[in-house]
Order: sequence, then structure tokens, then C-alpha cells
Amino acid sequence: MEWYSYDLLFYLSPTEPRDERIVLVVWDEKDLQRTSSATMSDLTLSLVLDKIKEQQPRFIGLDIYRDIPVPSRSLSKEQNNMAYNRLQDIFRSTPNLIGIEKVREPIINPNPILVEQKQTAASDLITDPDNVLRRSFINTSRDSSYIGMALGYLYLAHEGWNHEKVGESSLAFFKEDQKIVLQDVKNWDGGYINNKVGRDFLVNWRKGSDQFLQYSVSELLTGKVPTDAFYDKIVLLGNVSSSTADLHYLPTAKWDRVQPWTYGVNVVAQIASSIISAALDERPLLRVAPWGMGYLLLALGIFSMTLIILKFSTLRIKQLYLISSVFSLILTGLLLVASLVAFQAVGWWIPIVPAVLGVWLTFNSVNYEVQIQREKNNLSQLELLTGHLGHEIGNSTYAIQMNTEEIEVKTEDAQSLVDLIWDNFCYQFPESEPKSYDLSDDYLTRDKLHRYLDELKKNLTEIQEQTRQIWLKLQKISRQRKRTKYYIKLTNFWSKRAPEITMVNDFVRELVEEVTMDLQEEYEIKIEVKQIYDPHLSRIKLDRFSLEIILKNLLENAFDTLSAKSDTASNYNPTVIVETKKSKQGMEITVEDNGSGIPKAFRNKIFKLGVSGKSAAQGQGIGLFLVQELLNLQQGQIRLESRVGEGSKFIVSLPKKR
Repeated sequence: MEWYSYDLLFYLSPTEPRDERIVLVVWDEKDLQRTSSATMSDLTLSLVLDKIKEQQPRFIGLDIYRDIPVPSRSLSKEQNNMAYNRLQDIFRSTPNLIGIEKVREPIINPNPILVEQKQTAASDLITDPDNVLRRSFINTSRDSSYIGMALGYLYLAHEGWNHEKVGESSLAFFKEDQKIVLQDVKNWDGGYINNKVGRDFLVNWRKGSDQFLQYSVSELLTGKVPTDAFYDKIVLLGNVSSSTADLHYLPTAKWDRVQPWTYGVNVVAQIASSIISAALDERPLLRVAPWGMGYLLLALGIFSMTLIILKFSTLRIKQLYLISSVFSLILTGLLLVASLVAFQAVGWWIPIVPAVLGVWLTFNSVNYEVQIQREKNNLSQLELLTGHLGHEIGNSTYAIQMNTEEIEVKTEDAQSLVDLIWDNFCYQFPESEPKSYDLSDDYLTRDKLHRYLDELKKNLTEIQEQTRQIWLKLQKISRQRKRTKYYIKLTNFWSKRAPEITMVNDFVRELVEEVTMDLQEEYEIKIEVKQIYDPHLSRIKLDRFSLEIILKNLLENAFDTLSAKSDTASNYNPTVIVETKKSKQGMEITVEDNGSGIPKAFRNKIFKLGVSGKSAAQGQGIGLFLVQELLNLQQGQIRLESRVGEGSKFIVSLPKKR
């Protein structure tokens, strides 16, 4: 993966102009077909070298093995011997010619004359396990320079550059205040793990389809090459015939599906050009970025991805995954851009694969953690909402029970009265006597009958009221039953109630009026509800459903305490004040009553589960506990201000949702 990203940097790099300092003379497929020979014979090579030498090149690189004679089919044995001897004479008389040998298995020996004159270099290349050339030898295991490296060094030496060893295996070229360093690739550099093969460096391959001027042998021998084409340049001879040439894969063409390979002679030219252009054109040499750079990008990638996910953690799961995946792609692109800029500007190869993997692993792990926490949060909310439902239904059920008991008592009283009237009636008017009624009799007087009937009417009226109360409680239970479906929907495992942009004052006003209308039906007294709204409080993100539960509980408690006080107080005007106010942190909603107040010793316990200021018949100690827990889930707070005999004020603070 690291090599793949490294090759991508070359693919994304711009095309470069031709290096005019190097010219290729190649044996191509037409030359092969014309002579029926896989490579240049001794005679042809002699003629080619003579033609090249006439133009006074700076150096000649022979990327063709010449350890044995190569006869021509069109010549006799004697003529081939003469051609071979002629070629050896050219080798002796050409001090600026460099031949090749293969020093690693399988070994191919150099030309003896070139060895004697110390004009040989190695042709061995370093192929990575994926068959791509990314590195070149500084020196092989036999301390012989690679031919591309040797030609680059000789060219710079001719320009006045010197060289020196840096550290254990790197090599520096310097001239006055200029200096370039071929940085040796070490184990664990970039994508290289225990892959050391000798003193080697990363090659800055030149990208482009026309990297070097190139002529075929036929063009040279037929006079089609300009007479100054080779003057003071490096001339490389090699084989590019498709059936016999050595083919190699470079990073610049790894992603190129048209022609992903290149010829060996071009590789030699590329390596020589990378060294020369680094010194003379300030084209960067490649090296692995400082050790901590990859870890820094890894840390930044993980940190950035975590912040992004947490920033949008309140969204629905699908939205969260969509947004975080987009940001993951953006971070991946930024890492690639940063790597590309460093690659092109200063020649740093920054290994970004750990950072990219860190981004995507963080994407998966943090999203999963948010999902798990959301599940726990939803389960907690489900418990709270279920408790709220139980609280509401429990209160209503208990009230129904009490009303039912009252109905039973009143019904028994009414039945007793009916029986008493009937007994008296039957005593005075036996069935055997004529049914003439004289209500002036001492036993069942008119007053007595009226008294009995008044008591019966009173009991029936109370039974009617108790029946109405039962009907109201049943209506309340019906509303809670409808809410149950909403609770389950809102606490779905894969979703979370996202804050909604809400016109706060309008929402609170509608809610207060709706709740007040319901509560007024349950109480016999008239309670005045005052509403004060801050005009500066407008659109805010909030959890509307939770706020509805919070306000409903606070209003119900206020109505309860006002109702209780009105039973004992005279000249009493029960009042509830609901007020909204904008704050620095977000908003405040106050619910204030002029009821009996809460004793100081009891105020610290009022928000605990099971603690209620009402009688057992009226409350179960869940409402205010639920309020505080819902506010905790939203990073909100609730404060209590109360004076015994004067009333209580509950102040709800909610932060802004970003």
C-alpha cells in the first residue's frame, strides 16, 4: 500500500521537459528485422561508435554486454575477426566510454580491455517485490557503481563537482556552496521493511513520453542524425527491440495502462539524469521524510477525524456516517495533497498510509462508539420515558381507585336512604290496604321525605362528580397511551432525537396553553396563568419533546400546590408565571407559583427518585427526577428558589445546540 501511494505521487506529478544532456542511440525492432540479429554485431557497433566519436560527446555509455565477440551473418570468419579487433581498438582509444557488467547472479563479465582501463560499471538493478524499479544502487555489493550512477558522477566531475561519503552509506556531491546528497534507503524507510540490498537511493524518475532525444542505429548510419546531435552530451547505446530488449516497470508508469513498462537503456538515462538535474537544475533528489512526520500526520488524522465525528454526533446515524465519510475522504485527499506538495517541492516521501488508515479506522471505531453510547443513551431515555409514563398513569390510576371507593361509599349511603324510605313507606301503607297516601302521617312526614330525598340527591351528585373525575383520568390515560408509540419511536436503537430549530416563544406559548387547558379540567379552582416572553429569544435548536415533558411536569406540580393551598387559604388568587429569557449560554425558562413553597431541608431531596412533596395518593416521586435526568442528557440545568408560604420558582437553563 505504501508503494502504491508512492507511485501515485509520480502519477499525479506534472510532465517534465526533455533532458537535452542525454541522447539515446538504440537498436530497435526495424534494425533487428533488417539484419536478422538480436543485437549489434562487432562491425555495426564499431561503425556506430566511430560515428558518435566524430561529434565529440562528453561520455558514451554502452548498455550492451560485450564480453564475447558478436559476429555478423553477412561477413566471413576472417572479416568478423577483423571487425572484433577493430572494436577492441576503439575501446582502447575511447577513454570516455563506459561499458557494463553484471556483478550479481547470474554474473556477466565485462569487456577485458574496458576492465583494464577501469571503464566499466554495473548493470544490476533493484526490483522491488512488486516488480517495480524505485531505487538504484549507489554501489553494488562488489563496490561497483551502477552505470547510470557512474555517468551522472562523471558528468558532474566534468562540471567541477566533487564527491564524498556521508555517514555509513550515503554519498554527497558538492561544488563551492552547492551540495546534493544521495540518501541511502534504510530498513523501515517508507514501505521498505527488512528489504536492504546494498547502498541504494530513491530515484526521482522523469515523467513524460519524450524524456530524451532518441535515434535508431539505422538513422545514424544513413546520415539522418544532425552533425552536432551528440556534442558534449552523454550518448547511451542500448537495445529497444520489443522481442529482445530488457523491460522494466517504473513508478511513473505504474498507473499507466497503455504502456506501463520502459526499456533498460531508458532506465540508465533516467538515473543519470536524476543526479545531474539535481545538481545543475535544482531538481530535488528523493528521500524519506524525517521519522516523526508520518507519526505526526497519523496523530493529526486521528485527532481531526475524532473531532469531526464528535462535532456531528447529535445527528442521526445515517447522516453522521454520511458526513463523517465525506470528511474522511477530504482528510485522505488533504493527506495526499500534503504528501504531493512535499514530494514535488523538497523531494520528501511522506508515508501517508498509516495516517490514511488511522483516519478510516477512527471513522469506523469512533462512529461505532458513538453508536454504542447512543444506544445506552436511548435505553436511559427509554427508562426515563417509561418512568414518566408510569408516573402519569400511576397517578391517574390511583385517583380512579380513590374515586371508585368514594362512589362505593356514596352508593351505599344512597342505597341505605332508599331502603329507609321504602321501609317507612311499606310500614305505613301495607299492600292489603287501599293505596291512598296521606303524607301528613307521623311516621313519614313531608319534611322527613324531603330530608331523605335531599341526602339522596346529594349522594347522587357526588357520585356524578366522582364519575366525571374517573372520566377525566381515563382521558389522561388515553393521552399517555397515545404517547407510548411516540416514546418507542423516539428511542429507536438507530436514531436519536436531533435538536430542531424552534421558535421558542411560540412553542412554549402553545405548550403552556395546551397543558393549562388539560389541567384546568382536573381542578375545581380557577388558576391564573401569566406568560412573559423575551422578544430577543427567537430561533434556537432544542429537543422539543423533552422540553414538553419538562414543562408539563413543572406545570402539573405548580397546579397541585396551588390547589392544595386554595383549600385552606382565604382571599387567595392562585397564579402561575411562565417566563422565557435569553442567556449567554442559551436560554432560560422559569415556572413560578405562589403556592405553599418547599421547606429548606426538603429542597436538596426534591429531585431524587421516589421523593415527592405530595401525598402518596397524588405522587410517586418521579416527575422532578425525570426533569433533571432529561436536562442532564442535554447538558442543561434546573435551579430551585422557594420560600415557605410564598411559593416556588423552577429555573430551567438550556445551552445552545451547535
